[in-house]
Amino acid sequence: MELIKKYYSALITIITSTSVLGGGFYAWGVFENRLEQLESREYVIEQTVDLQPVYEKIDEVRDNLVLRQDVFNEKIETAKEIMLQRISENSREIGANVAKAADVANQNTTNVKVNKTEIDLLKLKIEEIELANDNPLK
Repeated sequence: MELIKKYYSALITIITSTSVLGGGFYAWGVFENRLEQLESREYVIEQTVDLQPVYEKIDEVRDNLVLRQDVFNEKIETAKEIMLQRISENSREIGANVAKAADVANQNTTNVKVNKTEIDLLKLKIEEIELANDNPLK
């Protein structure tokens, strides 16, 4: 009886191992078959993307940039007007200063001529006095 139990026990172990191995190979075959079917299929993905929000955001950013550019251009024009006004004022001041300097130079030239004439006159008077002193008839 012991021998029969060992024999049946070994037989059951072999049958169980064979069944498990066979089931595993079968499952592996089914898995491979499914993978092969999935790989052989051609997939076509048709999906539309709504880009309208993106276009709206681009338009919004563009409008903001245009507004900023307009404000910047206005500031540039204002600054340009202020600078031209300052330049004009400075030019008038420089012109007035040049005119004053020219008047002073003309006055100095006139004064120099008058002084030269007076010096010449004084030289003549000195000569006359010297001649008068050198005159022995006196």
